[in-house]
Amino acid sequence: MAPGTSSLLRKFLGRQPRGLKVQRMRPRCPDQPSLAALNDDILILIAHWVYEIDPESLNSLALVCSALYRHVRRVQYRSCCIDLGAVRHEDNLADSKRLESLARNEFLSAVRTLRICVSDKTERAIHEGLSPSTKTLHHYDRARLRVELPVWRRLGELIPQMTGLRDLHWHGHVLPDAVREHLRTNPDLRLHLSLFATTHHYWPPQQARLENLSAHFGAAAASLTSLRIKIEYGEAQSCRPITRALKEVLLNSPRLRTLSINIGHPRKGCVGRGAEPEYCGFGFAGGETLAPLEELEVIAYPWGQTRMWFNTEGYPDPEAGTEMEYWARNFDWSRLRRLKLHDLSAPLTRLLAPRLVTLKEVYLDYACGVGFIDEAVRDFFRTLAPSARLRAATLPWMPPNDPAVLDALISGHSSTLNMFSVTRIPPEASVLSRVREEFTCLKEITIRCDREAWVPQSSELEEEEEEEAGTGAETAPAATSEEEGGVDAITPTTPATSQQPMSSATDVNNKTVWSSHVLTTLTTLTSLQSLRALTVYFPNGEPCDLHMPTLSYSSARDLAEALYSVSAATHGNNTPFPRELRLYSGHLEDFLPDYPVQYEWSRDNSTGFVCRRRKVGGAGEAAFEINCLKLNRQQNERLRAVVEGGAAMTEEEERCVDFLVACRGAMDSDTYLAWRQKIEAEGRRRQSDG
Repeated sequence: MAPGTSSLLRKFLGRQPRGLKVQRMRPRCPDQPSLAALNDDILILIAHWVYEIDPESLNSLALVCSALYRHVRRVQYRSCCIDLGAVRHEDNLADSKRLESLARNEFLSAVRTLRICVSDKTERAIHEGLSPSTKTLHHYDRARLRVELPVWRRLGELIPQMTGLRDLHWHGHVLPDAVREHLRTNPDLRLHLSLFATTHHYWPPQQARLENLSAHFGAAAASLTSLRIKIEYGEAQSCRPITRALKEVLLNSPRLRTLSINIGHPRKGCVGRGAEPEYCGFGFAGGETLAPLEELEVIAYPWGQTRMWFNTEGYPDPEAGTEMEYWARNFDWSRLRRLKLHDLSAPLTRLLAPRLVTLKEVYLDYACGVGFIDEAVRDFFRTLAPSARLRAATLPWMPPNDPAVLDALISGHSSTLNMFSVTRIPPEASVLSRVREEFTCLKEITIRCDREAWVPQSSELEEEEEEEAGTGAETAPAATSEEEGGVDAITPTTPATSQQPMSSATDVNNKTVWSSHVLTTLTTLTSLQSLRALTVYFPNGEPCDLHMPTLSYSSARDLAEALYSVSAATHGNNTPFPRELRLYSGHLEDFLPDYPVQYEWSRDNSTGFVCRRRKVGGAGEAAFEINCLKLNRQQNERLRAVVEGGAAMTEEEERCVDFLVACRGAMDSDTYLAWRQKIEAEGRRRQSDG
């Protein structure tokens, strides 16, 4: 430091971070009620209440004084996440500082839930004994390891000091030795483990770590409460050693309650893979069984069949029949509360149904139209244990010509079902009418609209044009159609003129024109008195054939206001309407975390909005707060300013595809390609200038 530097500047540059000194609160007016007169327990409860109502406002409460700061931070640090697999180097530095802040300010004991995500490169360095100075590593990897390796070692020192820790979520294959010992000596601590691997282009060290899971997690298996497995393999011989190691972990986990399995071929691409000749599953046999599960999810799994099934090697236990039969017969299903099955696991539903005596939630997501799959779903509800009372049901379809599924739901679960979803084939109006009449306790409904329901029909617009021409009125207000009881009251019924092509899907008042089928369907559901949330998925169509109108901020707002106007015209002051209306556009797989997006256009042009109602006036008047689920709080404020306030988009917002789609809707293939080329050209120009 230079000799002429002042003492104050030397003190500032040479200071070290210190813990916050807490001072006691003093009321400004001692003779009046004050927060300063409350004890710490009540202040913490107040902080919890504020956190539940509005988590972001808790930061303002922390700025009041040092005492409240400490209480607020203890509430905020009840759940903490350290992501060592972040793409941005700055995020890794922020996580490192957060961890040290916990230790410096003595907040380690406040942590109840800790989530750790470890990158594969960090685990490889730990497994091979690499360091940031290893010359064989890329300079970018060396820079990451300088931050990630010290944090990983520091976690081994600090986790045993988190005396209030109850749930440890670990995303990775390697645990620090101190953490494994801490898990072994603390039986109350619950370990939630997530394992991800891709073996069709794996690194040999990664497979070695996976094959050594039994030895590595043997000491921590007694604390294992939930296990999530996701493995993509190219050949059975590369998958079999990993499933064998996972089997040993499963058999030695007496506290395991939640199991999620996703083991299969890569889902990307248009070429499917058939069954492998060799068996590569877990291979439970000879009476081997798991601990009683409370939640089971099977997204993909190489089920063992008989030896004559598709030329496969067959299940290792020939006396057990198929692997599904072995699981159904030998595992304890009396505690299972949640069941989620996908794809070819449909026959398992038929085998498990009579044994699920405590089932509360069922999620079935299959490809529709396959005979044995459809029959398995029907048999599931016909043979479900009578003692089961479903609170949530998700089905791929609800056919009106085969009411067996709906009848079974009504007869056994109409008084308990709170959430109902149809995800693949949209139900018809007759089915939804029965749902509204029979399920009086429904709080959440999720449906998917098909192409016919999405596209405004030209015949509807022609009928409106003829009606307007006959009456001589330019527009028909909502009140004029109330007497007819139709859905024409939802939007101002204006004929589509030559200046307004149908592809724009707007009327002269610049309001989105929706299909009457969409409006009739959604109006039927919004009339449920108990409904709290309605979720609707709209398909985007294909890049060269978009479904109009596309979902955007303005079309979502117009749909919410239209539905509310019809409900208000029908019910008056006691207008039933869900608190949240969630609207999504895109393929269903775009919103499921376990399904990869097939191509970039589908991912970039999918969006979602949540519309919350707030009253602004008397009866029949309401406004909606609309937020895009892909944008943060600041971006949503800018979105409202652009759409409602007429502000111009900035260059950064023009480059953000999520903001662009939320503002203008999905782009067709030509527009999307032009936008991509423009962004890439700007990136190359900035790189050359820099």
